[in-house]
Amino acid sequence: MSTVVTKQLLKPKLDRRQYRVLRLRNGLEVLLVYDLNATQASASLNVGVGRLDDDKDVLGMAHLTQKNGFKTYVAAHSGRSNSFTSATETTFHFQVAATASGNSAPLPQGSPLYGALCRFVKTFTAPLFLESTLDAAVKAIDLQYKTNFREDAHRRLQLQKSLSNPDHPYCRFSLGNLETLRDNPQACSIDVQGKVMEFYKSHYSANRMKLVVLGPNSLNQLEEWVIDLFSRIQNKNVVQKRWDSVPLFSEDQLGMQVFVESVKANYLLYIHFPFLDEEDLYETLPSRYISHLISNKGSGSILSWLTAKGWATDLSAYPKHVCPGSAYYQISVTLTESGCASYKEIIKVIFQYIGIIKERPPQEWVFNEVKNLTQNRFQFGPEEHPAKFTNRLSSVMQTPIPRGSLLSHFVPIKFDAALITRALTYLHCDKFRLMLFSRPFAGDYDSEEKWYQTKYKVEEIRQDFR
Repeated sequence: MSTVVTKQLLKPKLDRRQYRVLRLRNGLEVLLVYDLNATQASASLNVGVGRLDDDKDVLGMAHLTQKNGFKTYVAAHSGRSNSFTSATETTFHFQVAATASGNSAPLPQGSPLYGALCRFVKTFTAPLFLESTLDAAVKAIDLQYKTNFREDAHRRLQLQKSLSNPDHPYCRFSLGNLETLRDNPQACSIDVQGKVMEFYKSHYSANRMKLVVLGPNSLNQLEEWVIDLFSRIQNKNVVQKRWDSVPLFSEDQLGMQVFVESVKANYLLYIHFPFLDEEDLYETLPSRYISHLISNKGSGSILSWLTAKGWATDLSAYPKHVCPGSAYYQISVTLTESGCASYKEIIKVIFQYIGIIKERPPQEWVFNEVKNLTQNRFQFGPEEHPAKFTNRLSSVMQTPIPRGSLLSHFVPIKFDAALITRALTYLHCDKFRLMLFSRPFAGDYDSEEKWYQTKYKVEEIRQDFR
């Protein structure tokens, strides 16, 4: 038994796929996609639980719980499976051949997709958290941690988190390693296997799950399979967490500049502002207007000026949604060596440009330009690979976007000058922090981040270059 939420999704004119959104009796929401020409079938199930839900005594718990798969079957049908965890979501996905090969054994329903779905659903109805399996998973996570250890992107993100508000779970180390998932729990007599089972029972609920299934089978056939298999998942009526009352950065963490040692010889400047959460602002998306102007690469832009000075090669600006109630806005600049030495001047220019944007009321023609660009991307962008499509849409479904707009969720449709003006107030010279990554650094680092041993130095931002 299920309820059809909508059969009418706004889609590109050349899109020949058919869509249907259902809600099963257990509260699980499903997007079905019929693609007659698909050579690969795919499914992705997104659970609304992630790294921010970690037990603080077993960091990496959400990551460890995801390590529960069924690789043998999908590999036998020219496919693969995987899972990954973000701040508030855990995604399980697979892809298989759309049709059975001529020399394969007879399959139920004659479909590799159906056989995969039968096995896939057991991850959520009868997970096997065996001690031997968990031990292997912990070792795999530790190997991932060690692989990331010398990667600047991972070191950069963890330092940013470690220097955020200690009262917000964003500040924690959430990947996990042998220390957090084996050694520390053993020292404290914590049963990790029991903790994983408790975590699963507490957070894995049908009402917090979003499923996308794509294949060459009719929508009616896909619906029949999904109702039969996925209605078995228990609904525990888990309520989505929010972090509206806990700032991402405390007041003393703003107005700071952080000098960081890079592993590679490169120069990167990041400016972070606390920002409004746009999760419910899907019609207006005020950050799109701001980013369109700051990230502009044309004549008269910040980047064109920096490039002419020989100080930078790239610049981007966009919001980062961390979790419900928490977000920040990031401006990043890829610097040259001389640009690194002139970073104060670059900061001044960026704020001067932001000041120019603020001087004039928001212009509807700029909004229309943004709208037209994103609309063209929606209408004429290349068709996504099935696995990438199902992964992305299962995450989009965790947001309150109207289901008829799931495919076009990134296109702003309403101009709201007051909201853009409000969003611009967050980009304030007294409410930001900067991080400068370089190798080498003309100075002494006096601190070291715990998890990746990244060397850094923190100083207060002086008023003379704000």
